[in-house]
Amino acid sequence: MIAKIIPIKSIRKSNFSALVKYLTDPQGKSERLGMVSVTNCYTDELTAALLEIQNTQEMNKRAKSDKTCHLVLSFPEGERLSNTQLNEIEERFCEALGFREHQRISVVHDDTDNLHIHIAINKIHPRKLTIHNPYYDYKKVATLCEQIEQEYGLTQVNHETRIDKTERIIQDIEAKAGIESLLGWIRRECLDDIKHTDSWQDLHQVLQNHGLEIKERGNGLVFVSGNGIAVKASTVDRSLSKPNLIKRLGAFEPVIDTPQANTQSTQATEAKAKHYQLRPLQDNVNTSRLYERYQRQQANAASWHKEQWLKLRLQRDLLIERAKHEASPNIA
Repeated sequence: MIAKIIPIKSIRKSNFSALVKYLTDPQGKSERLGMVSVTNCYTDELTAALLEIQNTQEMNKRAKSDKTCHLVLSFPEGERLSNTQLNEIEERFCEALGFREHQRISVVHDDTDNLHIHIAINKIHPRKLTIHNPYYDYKKVATLCEQIEQEYGLTQVNHETRIDKTERIIQDIEAKAGIESLLGWIRRECLDDIKHTDSWQDLHQVLQNHGLEIKERGNGLVFVSGNGIAVKASTVDRSLSKPNLIKRLGAFEPVIDTPQANTQSTQATEAKAKHYQLRPLQDNVNTSRLYERYQRQQANAASWHKEQWLKLRLQRDLLIERAKHEASPNIA
């Protein structure tokens, strides 16, 4: 099974009532809605429960973050559970995330091949009126998914419970852009070499060999590639944060230009294969030709737009000259 907390990024979407009304809308499908349940409210009636939850949220005036948590539990194709089992699973997830006493409304959708539950949770505690934001929620959710799969005999899915935050960032960036990120490239190509340096100059040399620089920026350090793309050193690895590097290597030292360093830098510059470049991700499908075609089309489009702009500018200038000529008095 898959469990995911859906981020709510706009004020309109954070309206609890609007979210539940969307989830309970049959959308003209007779099979879309399954069980609808209300928990920790004084009533089981949906409309009254929505008013109660909305009033609870409005009683907390201090919270700046979103007051609604939208949790989705999805099961593999063809796997069906009873309402009792779904209620048990929902209760366990809410307890693991610290929402056991919070008001919530869950809606079962069965209009796709994958049975799934939408759980709208009020993050404001009904009595304390404090807001609760789960910490490291993805780890808790992934661990519980594995436990439930084993207990209920469900298909086991790789939830990557051991994946760290940086790897998640890399996956998100590269999945959306389709291009290898500088963060991922450094981790794959030279992180081990960077970690094994024992002086600042040694670190500078390793970075130069890979077309990188390390610079102070604000209170921290950044790695900068030859094409100007930068990434925080601490994001690459916590051991590379400025305090950790100073503790290991001493006070920060800028790169020192020496004939030997310049020679090695020149050799490194010639070895472009080791430098970070904006390239498509390498997978089982060779996309290099497709990417080259994309770049040609982008260049052709830019050239065409420039050509059209020049034509329009010339046409404008001709019209201005004609207007001036027609407006000027005839001289006998």
